[in-house]
Amino acid sequence: MGGPDFVTIDAFGRPPGGRLRWRRDVARAIGKGVDGLRGGSVNYANNGTHALVPSLVPGGCALVAAWESADAAEAAFAGPLRGAIDGPGRFSMDGEIVRVRIDSESERDDWHGWRPSAEGADPLAVDEPMVAIVHGILRRGRLL
Repeated sequence: MGGPDFVTIDAFGRPPGGRLRWRRDVARAIGKGVDGLRGGSVNYANNGTHALVPSLVPGGCALVAAWESADAAEAAFAGPLRGAIDGPGRFSMDGEIVRVRIDSESERDDWHGWRPSAEGADPLAVDEPMVAIVHGILRRGRLL
């Protein structure tokens, strides 16, 4: 490994082609193998957190992916994953991992076959933005 992992999140409230087709097509593309992809997950994206009146069902969709480098992600989104990001209303975010903590009975030491690494990452500067990503499956009665 040459440095810390690079992560991308691409989310749609209404993905192009519809939720079912988008999820199936993106999962199929990832399943075929994408150069530089360390791990990826096609997720539901809840839009109830930014709407005045929450619209929990149906929610949107998101692709969360970990890459060997920013260049690998750029090549994949210009090639085999182009359809995953084409469309109006997409929210996209990317960045470098600087700290990792996996603390879950279900995830163990990896996330969808990928073991996150912040090895080689520089500490965040005071003026750098930071995003904390919490990924999990919510189960009834387990939030509190």
